[in-house]
Amino acid sequence: MLERAGLIFFLIYSISFSIKLSPPVVEGRFEGREIFKEVTIINDSAVVKRYEVNVVKPENIMEEAYYLGKTMKVFPKFLSIQPGESKKVRILIEDSERYSEGEYRAYISFEELEKPGQKGIQFLMNMRTSVYALKGRVTEEYRMQGGEIINTGNSSLRLIVENGEEKSELFVPRGGSASAEIISKDSKVFSRRSERYLNFN
Repeated sequence: MLERAGLIFFLIYSISFSIKLSPPVVEGRFEGREIFKEVTIINDSAVVKRYEVNVVKPENIMEEAYYLGKTMKVFPKFLSIQPGESKKVRILIEDSERYSEGEYRAYISFEELEKPGQKGIQFLMNMRTSVYALKGRVTEEYRMQGGEIINTGNSSLRLIVENGEEKSELFVPRGGSASAEIISKDSKVFSRRSERYLNFN
């Protein structure tokens, strides 16, 4: 029984790493016109994969105004990808007067669809890629309060916290907060957005 469970886990693990999204994070900037981007989905597995593609609101969006989805479209909405094949999903983000300076974001969701006519249990894997759109001057500002990082800037904080050889990811949404328990006086905190070390001491 344990061997069978291990085999099932191995198969699911192998399949999950046979489907890739490139790039894993999409970022663009409003410069007086729409933003056009692409995401490539690559099927390195031995089976046909079918997906429904949608724009999804992140759970940790602190205000509706920071959500990009109202002016964002993706196409095609449905994909069928043969083994060894790759396909592109195109992204159109329209500028709007409702966007002031700062960062706006959404997810693109790839929801795997059941294979018609296939009997038995189907293991379906859903994926997401993050989409960021920037406008004007984007700031990283914060303060420490009561053991938390309070984000006071107009963008999210996408951080890598280095404690010796150990590295941890920390995300603080725009207008939000997060526990700072993994940050000590000896920690080094690197920002993915500005590609620099930030001072938390």
